Amino acid sequence: MPAPKATQALIAAGTGLGESILFWNGDRYAVASTEGGHTDFAPRTEQEIELLRYMKKRNEYISVELILSGRGFRTIHEFLDVSVRHDSFHGTEDDAAPEITHLALEKKCPVCVETVDLWTVMYGAEAGNLALKTLARGGVWIAGGIAVKIRKKMEDGAFFRAFCEKEKFSALLAQIPIQMVLNEDAPLLGAMSQALWAAGLRK
Repeated sequence: MPAPKATQALIAAGTGLGESILFWNGDRYAVASTEGGHTDFAPRTEQEIELLRYMKKRNEYISVELILSGRGFRTIHEFLDVSVRHDSFHGTEDDAAPEITHLALEKKCPVCVETVDLWTVMYGAEAGNLALKTLARGGVWIAGGIAVKIRKKMEDGAFFRAFCEKEKFSALLAQIPIQMVLNEDAPLLGAMSQALWAAGLRK
């Protein structure tokens, strides 16, 4: 159960990686924006360390957004097996995400399956990082277009296990509610609600 009026956090992977904090201001939740998506990627396993080394060959700085966004799927796929190519690889890095995730969910490409598995685990780890940094006892919201499209994978337990694997705080993190935003229009609805509140048209 979420702690009443406790801090909440939101993480949203899509074109980029958005992270924000929701504070109770005594009357309502107020949103504090961050640039958390541009923090350094922190690998946790030998495979993730090798992924970092692979990416460092092309980029001086490796932010978590380079991985946990649409473009990250192709990067991970090519890291795992550069010899396996798909039609969407002729376009931009973002173009490959729908094909890779579709093939993974349909289990038609083993490399795609492994790509989505690895991406999901790293997403869970970053969500857990955000929960600890904000002490989000009120819960963590998972938003963005990608989670909805790979919902089956997001709910198979891998995301949650990675979310909780934090040294001395696994038990604490296991108690934090995680909820997925299913309405992909939520950003527009939220912006509209905030605008109405700022204009004094909504309490």
